[in-house]
Amino acid sequence: MKAGYLVIEAPPKGTDDSGLVKLLSWDQLPDAADPNQDDTNQANYPENVHYVARFNDILAAGMHFHNGLRRQLVDINEKTYRAELTHAIAVIEAESDLRHERIWMDPAIDQNDLEAINQDADKIRSKKKKINLAIKILGIFAVALLIFNAVTSVI
Repeated sequence: MKAGYLVIEAPPKGTDDSGLVKLLSWDQLPDAADPNQDDTNQANYPENVHYVARFNDILAAGMHFHNGLRRQLVDINEKTYRAELTHAIAVIEAESDLRHERIWMDPAIDQNDLEAINQDADKIRSKKKKINLAIKILGIFAVALLIFNAVTSVI
């Protein structure tokens, strides 16, 4: 288990690549980037970086991100996905299975986008809860069926 930073990079809007996001993982923050400073200056991060989060298990975090956007995958080697920046951020923000903290978000992300991120993250969490509940119910049903089968075969 190796700690690290999950980074979302996106090209500027209006370019040929807009609508694509790229997932990066960093072992450490760039030298100029200090998460403890109050000033969230874009100059501290590369120009196309819009979001940085720290995870205790960076490999698992990358797999969870990929699972959340697997249907939008464009290039597995480049870790590029066809998704809105807000949705990609929401996939990370909704992650409840892995401990993480948001280190930095691009201050150019406006209030409407922040609301979209929160709403999307809530939808993702709700969907995960429903899937987990369905799996639990299926497990209980399977155990009950095994017990019923064991009891009826003894008689």
